[in-house]
Amino acid sequence: MSKNNKAISAQNIPVNSLEEKLHNTKPIDQKIASDSALDAVWCAYSNTYGLKDESAFDNLLEFVTGLACRNQEDDADKTLTLATRRARAHAAGKKLQSLGYDLLRTIDKITESYGNLHDALQYNPSLMEAVFDLDTGPPDNVFLPDELCAIDANRYDIDYAKMERWAAALAALPIKPRLKRGRIENVVLREAVSACRDYWIRSERRSWTMSALKHRETRLENEAAHLQGECERFVSAVLAGCGIRFTLYDLSSAWTAVDAQASTLVKNGQG
Repeated sequence: MSKNNKAISAQNIPVNSLEEKLHNTKPIDQKIASDSALDAVWCAYSNTYGLKDESAFDNLLEFVTGLACRNQEDDADKTLTLATRRARAHAAGKKLQSLGYDLLRTIDKITESYGNLHDALQYNPSLMEAVFDLDTGPPDNVFLPDELCAIDANRYDIDYAKMERWAAALAALPIKPRLKRGRIENVVLREAVSACRDYWIRSERRSWTMSALKHRETRLENEAAHLQGECERFVSAVLAGCGIRFTLYDLSSAWTAVDAQASTLVKNGQG
């Protein structure tokens, strides 16, 4: 059986009593939703899943919708894989970091050399003609030659403080020394699942369990209709309704990562 890679979305979740109500309201992923639309969404979810905490649910939708808005890539090259883009971004980041260090050193060297030149030259006509290939003009010419005047004029036009801050920011880029191999974790999906977990456990005080997602066949089929239990179906509906696109493989991976993180926090007495 081949893996189905289509993303789960609000359009391809099988229509049931919940989705029919959702499709008859304004989309959840709009930045500004009317109170009536939010009320309709709450009624649909609460009636389907027996939810009780409306305020926490509204906060959950706002948070997950915000995550979905952050994850837009309209200008991304669709022909490139995430692995290719990761490698290119890492190489570009390391190059920028290196150039930042170079620029800082260059600014220091320019400042030092300019000071040394000024101190030694003092714009003495004889020295200027001895050092540079230029003509200082007749004795009554009190102006610097254009070539040297340009150095002074442009020096004061440059905001060295801003340039140094920019170079320092480039040099301080937190580039990872090496890239991890393997699949790139969907951070947006992980954070959305984590928010759903917090709401489900802390606000609704319900049991957080993975059911059908444990089975490889379900992940391969990638059909939201095959999810089992209110917990899985609730999470899938919230994510899709808020505009987050995912496959059941993605969801399973994010779910596992969130559970592992929660388990670690509990062991460390932070859960």
